[in-house]
Amino acid sequence: MTAEEKEAFRISNLDYLEFLFEWLEGYKLCIDDVTYDNYKKYLTGHISNYFIDKNLKVADITARVINEFYNYLHDQGLCNNSIIRYH
Repeated sequence: MTAEEKEAFRISNLDYLEFLFEWLEGYKLCIDDVTYDNYKKYLTGHISNYFIDKNLKVADITARVINEFYNYLHDQGLCNNSIIRYH
């Protein structure tokens, strides 16, 4: 197995929320502080609230899962212009 394949396997088996936080920390130096703070707010807010009890791995994330999350955001009272920011 190549190093790339090992990394792809590792990522696909990560807890989805763990992956998102790992991605954000790795991306931190590439974005403005305000953008980082906003992304972190999204992660620690609605995203964590929705996914925390789902125990999903990265490999489990499908279009259906994302659409269900968008429906959750709508049910939480977010308008479409706000929901699109979670894309």
